[in-house]
Amino acid sequence: MSIDDLIKRIPRSYKEVPYLKYIQIMQILPDEQIAELIESGEYDEAEYNTYVQYEMLSILLDVPVSELTTLPATAIISLLTAINFMNVPVSNVTSNIEVKTVEEITYNEYVSYNTLMQNNDKWQSMPQLLSMLIKNKSQAEIDQLSIYDVMGFFLRLKQGLTTSVHFFQIYLAIKIIKLRVKEIVKKIFNLVRVS
Repeated sequence: MSIDDLIKRIPRSYKEVPYLKYIQIMQILPDEQIAELIESGEYDEAEYNTYVQYEMLSILLDVPVSELTTLPATAIISLLTAINFMNVPVSNVTSNIEVKTVEEITYNEYVSYNTLMQNNDKWQSMPQLLSMLIKNKSQAEIDQLSIYDVMGFFLRLKQGLTTSVHFFQIYLAIKIIKLRVKEIVKKIFNLVRVS
């Protein structure tokens, strides 16, 4: 394992980070329990942060942590500097991934989707969600997507849902107006008949 090879292989942007690796990284970051242990002094924060950094590099490079710990500090600093972009959330995402329409989703997919959305660990459910919602891509192609592409896909999905909700609200408003007009016309017609 050459240091130059590792530096060439390290991602330089979210577009280069496979979403499956990003999921793994999100699952190693401190949760509430770890934060409480660090705060209470039962866990050394510096040691845990070092562990997280090595674990992130290990995931991104497919190199065991034990091998990374043998590298010189300058190499580790170079690798960590390269992934500094991960300190900022994914932003300005776009996607050209096609979303399945409601008509293309099977009943079983719909039930599975609802079940997965109830799951507390959305990161772990993401591969199944994507395979249910992405149109015209094989599982192998989906597995190769970057986290940038996936975030763009979910943003597009959200925008589509928001648009659908707005159209549905307009449709309901028109329907309510038609019903009210119908009631008024019926009342007027009944008044005319009685007179």
